[in-house]
Amino acid sequence: MAQLDILKMLITGTDLARYKDNDELLNYALSYAESEILKRSGSDSLGNEYLVNQTEGAVYWLSRIGAEGAQSVGENGVSITWQEVPDWLRSVVPRIGVVR
Repeated sequence: MAQLDILKMLITGTDLARYKDNDELLNYALSYAESEILKRSGSDSLGNEYLVNQTEGAVYWLSRIGAEGAQSVGENGVSITWQEVPDWLRSVVPRIGVVR
């Protein structure tokens, strides 16, 4: 199953379902997540071990639309706080360089 199809399945039935038919936006969200994973891992290509991280990262990015740059938001007694490094990215193993 393609990442786009998996992402659509994950957001169906949630508040993010309004984006389900916007393939351009969903593909951008997947590209964003892939870029963040590659930066953290230091790799040139996304390995199969990070495909779940990519879809989770895309969902994360979609959930932040409208709250760009904010660390937390609150409305009607409900508050949301985002971590500096979200869980989907924290589990990506960073490349460690050797000091010479």
